[in-house]
Amino acid sequence: MYIKTYAIRTDVFRPSPPVYPQIIRIDNHLQVQWTPPIFPRGPIDEYRLIIDGIEIKPPMKNTQLSYKMNEDYIPGVTVTMNLLACNIDSQNRTLCSNPKDAQITFSSKPIIDSSNTPPTLSAYFHRISFRFILIIQILVII
Repeated sequence: MYIKTYAIRTDVFRPSPPVYPQIIRIDNHLQVQWTPPIFPRGPIDEYRLIIDGIEIKPPMKNTQLSYKMNEDYIPGVTVTMNLLACNIDSQNRTLCSNPKDAQITFSSKPIIDSSNTPPTLSAYFHRISFRFILIIQILVII
């Protein structure tokens, strides 16, 4: 009686999205960082990042778990990033996680120089009413 052993390898599938994506601000740049997917469904081959609808080229290596933007961040501007984990199957097809599953946004309030800020409408009326009361008091005294 002969026993034959067969090794069968299943193909890779679409992975789940990267976990815990977050955007942090470092000086004037934004950096996105993440952890690998919970369900990789095969070895992760690459990560892809889409910033405001534009994909960063080339894709990032499977060992890279962060990306720092080259452009300066402009305070007050909202940045939306989609992060994808991708596997390449035996037929050389790229299978990526759903971009909406790891979508994050970043926005910060712009820095306002109060010395050049025009007064608000309520401050304007407050000044007018204060002057009006002051004029009435002067007329009453005279």
